[in-house]
Amino acid sequence: MNREEIKKLEQDIRRLEKRLDKKRSVFDPKQIQKEQAYLKGLEKELGDIESNLEGLYSIFQDNLNEITKTNVALNSSKSAIRSLSSLASKLSSTYNSNQLISEKELETTKKKIAQEKLRLRTALATKELSEEDAASAQDSINKADEFLETLRDIRKEQEIIKDTFGVGLFGNISKIVKSIPGLSGLSEPFENAAAATIETAKQNEKMFKGLSDDEKKALIEQNKAHNEKLAMFDELKAQGMDDDEALSAVQGMEGGEDFGLADVDTGMLPEGEMNAFAAGAKELGKGLKDALGPVAVFMMFFEALKEANEQATYM
Repeated sequence: MNREEIKKLEQDIRRLEKRLDKKRSVFDPKQIQKEQAYLKGLEKELGDIESNLEGLYSIFQDNLNEITKTNVALNSSKSAIRSLSSLASKLSSTYNSNQLISEKELETTKKKIAQEKLRLRTALATKELSEEDAASAQDSINKADEFLETLRDIRKEQEIIKDTFGVGLFGNISKIVKSIPGLSGLSEPFENAAAATIETAKQNEKMFKGLSDDEKKALIEQNKAHNEKLAMFDELKAQGMDDDEALSAVQGMEGGEDFGLADVDTGMLPEGEMNAFAAGAKELGKGLKDALGPVAVFMMFFEALKEANEQATYM
């Protein structure tokens, strides 16, 4: 791998870390295989919906760049593809901000996609596009259909998330606090709590999406086995072994043959559904401490809740 490729690898890692609010200490250009595995883990964590939105945005942009001539049909195609690209980018930004996308926005986006598909079909029907431009327009029509399917996936996911205890609670309290003169500055901790609750609910949905009860149990057992090997790796490192020595020792254990650096970078995995309300409460407690200093009643409640909920401890 040359210098430019290494530089791009580091840039890709930093970009995804920023979006996932993660940060490692250093990028090691001497451990390219390890860094590539880490990047794959970050990409997987972003989730299918986000990947679809990003991919659609990129494809629409590529198709727009392919169109070069100037005529009425061509200008209409360019405008339609540009609009589709903008819609995908905007929706991706909202989805990544740990906010729920309103039904109004989803419905408006759906209608706009249908409009732009019609514009592209009309441009194709004129037969004025070059073969290359027509191919770009047709590909955008196909990707618009994928965009609509992604909207359906978002709706399904959000229906489940909205039913999760705590998702609406913190957001509603934030609105109330913001509306009270003199207290608007305290709305941010509640907004952050709402975001943490939504993100946790999303992770639960992604973790078990499409799995039967037996498959869920199997996944949880796999995660437990992974965590046991990772704990052993960390213990051996604490005893003075370097990465290679600790990794070799774990691989020599029963069932540890497939444990690699990618598993180390993955970190601890959940051993069951995460408690969304507890995650929000933990974030709220932190925010109120920063905003108000020691508030005994609030802190006693939230600290007790955090300690009592074992599923929240790995958050």
